[in-house]
Amino acid sequence: MAESLNDMVIWVVGATGGIGTQLVRAAAAGGARLVLSGGPLEQLRAIAGKDGHPVPLDLTDHDALAPVVEAAHAVFGRIDLLVLNAGISQRAAAAETEYRILKRIIDIDFLAQAEIARRTAAGMVQRGSGAILVVSSLAGLVATPLRSGYCAAKHAIHGYYNALRAELAGSGVSVTIGVPGFVRTDISRNAVTANGGAYGRMDPNQSGGSEPAAVAQRLLAAALAGRREIRMAMGVKGRLALALSACLPGVYAWIIARARVT
Repeated sequence: MAESLNDMVIWVVGATGGIGTQLVRAAAAGGARLVLSGGPLEQLRAIAGKDGHPVPLDLTDHDALAPVVEAAHAVFGRIDLLVLNAGISQRAAAAETEYRILKRIIDIDFLAQAEIARRTAAGMVQRGSGAILVVSSLAGLVATPLRSGYCAAKHAIHGYYNALRAELAGSGVSVTIGVPGFVRTDISRNAVTANGGAYGRMDPNQSGGSEPAAVAQRLLAAALAGRREIRMAMGVKGRLALALSACLPGVYAWIIARARVT
């Protein structure tokens, strides 16, 4: 993969923490030129080091998206691979989740990044080359209680980017959806509750999940190969959920409604 990344311009949105930081490290090790967005500026600078270029981004500020895309493109004059990894999860019942919290989840996990993809794809099409990697989740394929907004945003990713890929067919631009299951990150700790507070606990599935560095390597390799979708780190629970939801949806619905979900 190192030779494929040499001098490639990669913009990682959601670069701070977990899979995002490991994506940055893997890309840097391969010789890529990096633009980084997401998270506090000082944290971005620390991850970027001497070779990366931080571009601050607030995914809840729609009016700021166009200038940020322009700023990211201006760093090297192009984006070869756009990585959309930003996201927050949820730990709250749908009936108790305030509208502003639901909107924040949808804005960050789907809407703002879709706008970044739209604007970046236009430049890629003009050049006749480029790749988009968007990170979804097992929650984008099956529904789980206490994550209604997160599931909605991740399900939207599959609809939007599958449609975008079809529209870009023959343009030289590929679209890859990465679908990690259980990865050892702080996503559950940082998940929002009904009123916007932090959940603050590590889920057992996350604590026993795959290492984010290994997941990042597979995601990058899939994007470089132009794969349509890659699923990983599902574990027994994830694979069973996918099989049941696809083949026996009534059985899956019965089980998940009675499961002890954290």
